[in-house]
Amino acid sequence: RPDGTVLRLAVTASAVRAADGAPRLVSLNLLDVTERDIAEAERRGRREAEVARSVAEAASRAKTDFLSAMSHEVRTPLQAIRGFTELLRTLDLPPDRRAAALEHIEGASAHVTALVDDVLDISRIEAGALPVEQVRVDVGLLFHEVVELLAPVADAGTGRLVVGPAPAVHARADERRLRQVLINLVSNGIRYNRADGTVTLTAAGPDDDGCVVLRVEDTGRGIPEDLRERLFVPFDRLGSELAADGGIGLGLSLAHGLTTTMGGRLGIESAVGVGTTVTLTLPAG
Repeated sequence: RPDGTVLRLAVTASAVRAADGAPRLVSLNLLDVTERDIAEAERRGRREAEVARSVAEAASRAKTDFLSAMSHEVRTPLQAIRGFTELLRTLDLPPDRRAAALEHIEGASAHVTALVDDVLDISRIEAGALPVEQVRVDVGLLFHEVVELLAPVADAGTGRLVVGPAPAVHARADERRLRQVLINLVSNGIRYNRADGTVTLTAAGPDDDGCVVLRVEDTGRGIPEDLRERLFVPFDRLGSELAADGGIGLGLSLAHGLTTTMGGRLGIESAVGVGTTVTLTLPAG
């Protein structure tokens, strides 16, 4: 154009043929699409701005939810520590009550430490900065260690932990992290089980793909289908915030992240009123 602006043109070409079909001329059609392209670019810019705004709002909500959940989870044990410390400071307690108060302080402190460790692990996983040491792990032995650790918790809820067949199954994984995953999964199975329910651990493999499959199966309440897409969201309790057994919403998120970091996969099948099965697929050791 005379004013220096550049036109965008759509060009189509077609042959003009003689009576015998031989091409004689080429017909060119030029269409000015400048305004159309400008309008499309503006629409695209608005869409991108809307997506960016939605992402920013979601990040802001996630940050708010995270801070709210963290403050709630940390405040409760810190209040217990403060209360029992004040009790020890102001009262001349008999030895048994003093020991009980110290136990409460120790337990609350351990809870805060574990919570902070879990949050740090999740942040390292998201940053791709969690170190793992892949070794050959005896799955059956690890099952028995986890059951021995958590059996008192299951017994307190009148439930049972069962180790199914795991004949000479070995996985290639970080043993400490795999233990952490199993503890989280079994703890969830106990927490959301019915009073007379069971949590069963089984393992099999290697399969044709060179993988072993570990399963943690409970007979609990199950997970509604509309909540399953939120299973691995940190601090999402799937609507159980008001329940006494609601947990803190980190177990599955952390288990999923750790399993992926070790080169494995974590899958969940669940039926409401029947139970939930969590499947870990790991390289064979």
